[in-house]
Amino acid sequence: MIDLSRLDARTLAQTLDFSILPKETPEAEIRAGCAQTRQYGFAAFYTSSAYWAPVVREELAGMEGVEIGTGIAFPFGSAPAAVKAFEVEDAVRRGCTAVDMVMNIGALKSG
Repeated sequence: MIDLSRLDARTLAQTLDFSILPKETPEAEIRAGCAQTRQYGFAAFYTSSAYWAPVVREELAGMEGVEIGTGIAFPFGSAPAAVKAFEVEDAVRRGCTAVDMVMNIGALKSG
């Protein structure tokens, strides 16, 4: 068991992902989120689109161990598997080192 009384803010931050997920987020907010990730030492920085991966990589350069992530088929997971595979390939090409893939929620609820 983890002794939370001995857990400092920096160590806790290293277990957390920081994310900015609104689709309309401008570049300035992405860069500000990267500054927060650097300041607190979060384990990963996630955006809703791999489009931002080069900006995140630039902002977090030299920060060892931080993952650059994006959501795949976000937010509903209804894209076909081939589309999801393409999204993952594109994310990796753009510099993502982690992905969160959303499963097809409708299919899950249908059994």
